[in-house]
Amino acid sequence: MPYRPFRLGPLLAVALLAACSRPAPAPEPIRSVRTQTVGTDSATAVHEYAAEIRARTETRLGFRVGGKLTRRLVDAGQTVRAGQLLAELDPDDQKLGQESAAAGLRGAQVQLDQAQSDWRRFKDLRDQGFISGAEFERRETTLKAAQAQLDQARAQVGVQGNQAAYTRLLASAGDWHCAAKKPLAQSRSTPLPTPA
Repeated sequence: MPYRPFRLGPLLAVALLAACSRPAPAPEPIRSVRTQTVGTDSATAVHEYAAEIRARTETRLGFRVGGKLTRRLVDAGQTVRAGQLLAELDPDDQKLGQESAAAGLRGAQVQLDQAQSDWRRFKDLRDQGFISGAEFERRETTLKAAQAQLDQARAQVGVQGNQAAYTRLLASAGDWHCAAKKPLAQSRSTPLPTPA
């Protein structure tokens, strides 16, 4: 039989290609598996969170004047009614202020009386021609200044009366709970109760 190189070539090519192929993969090893049955008996529905509970609206109340806190009539968590007395400051300083304003009012009244007397006397002297018009105008100006000082002294008496009333802290609104911020016998520098 004559040599036929063409028939043998495809056979050799197939044999060579078969020799270059990958080996078959090894089978995966069997692994152990742990199982657990899920149920409601092991789970709890309780959640705990850290928080501070506050009222939706808060009103800070405080004294309008400074002083030593002598009485606190409410405690934290206590229900407070509108108009209820919450705390008091020592009223001695405010009473001294009232007395001082009253003395100033009496002094201003005396000065006004004197200025009115001088004005009447100088009016008679001007009418008789013994003093000039300029001197009479000075006396008239003194009378107006004395009247203004009296008005100022009256206003000061009113202010001091209000200041004395401010030593009592009253609840301004309806029912609320108090959270006291100041211990007793300290001077007032921050608001006392916070309604919650």
